[in-house]
Amino acid sequence: MENHNIKPEKITKPIQLLAVWLIGLILIVSALLTAAGTIDQPSWLPAFFSISAVSIIPLFLALIFLLQTRFRPQMQEDEYYSKFLNTNTLEVIGNQENEFFIESMTGKIDEKFIELSTITKDQIVLLQGTISELGLRIPNNTIIEQKKEFDTFDKFIKNAKKNISVNLKLKNIDSVLSLLMESNIKISNFFGKNDDNDEPDLFIITFGRDVELETLKSVVKILVPLGLTHLATTVSKNILYIGAYTYKTKPIAILDFEMLEVIESANSTSDIFNQVELKMKKNITSK
Repeated sequence: MENHNIKPEKITKPIQLLAVWLIGLILIVSALLTAAGTIDQPSWLPAFFSISAVSIIPLFLALIFLLQTRFRPQMQEDEYYSKFLNTNTLEVIGNQENEFFIESMTGKIDEKFIELSTITKDQIVLLQGTISELGLRIPNNTIIEQKKEFDTFDKFIKNAKKNISVNLKLKNIDSVLSLLMESNIKISNFFGKNDDNDEPDLFIITFGRDVELETLKSVVKILVPLGLTHLATTVSKNILYIGAYTYKTKPIAILDFEMLEVIESANSTSDIFNQVELKMKKNITSK
């Protein structure tokens, strides 16, 4: 089978993620068809694998249709997607429900592909055991190689949780980029270059509930010495904005000693997210 050498850190655009999903579909269908043509006993198993392979294709097409209709801005070229990204970083409250719907649906699509991949990997493990019991041989270890490809595919989807966008108009942008690179933190997108906003008045991190915990902790630890002073939440679940203009549209939370302790001891991003939300709400009531 052709070896798909996929590097998760290179996937930084939604259209690339679509290509990953396509590769995932090919891997799943190939594994199921290989199993259907290899296993003879029990008699119902080849039919099961064949039906599974066929049924996955319309599901994939339905997901593609969903992407092209619901998530068109995210699938555009860099110039158009950059404008859409700039709009998100401004945190316009009137658009929050729509953004929440988009992010939740995207998450469900990722979860469905991970579920399909996991189920198929489990079937491959079971298939290997059955083959050993029957004394059959698979040419070139095809099924074993396909299992390795599924592991790479899972890594792809998980990499989507490391979506970091940086404002190019930050006062100390060179130091920010340098320290992030030294810490091997990958930057997915930039914003601020082609809009009318000035340099941010406050140094803020805005993050979603599904941002990877260790990534969030690392970014905060790196940026505090550079003047990071505030945090805020966003409905864009898996995105972390460095230098957002959130303070223009809604209350924000001060990154004080208490909040730093919360971040240090947190067991999940949701723990930090909830504490920041609580502080933001207190700022609303105090006004």
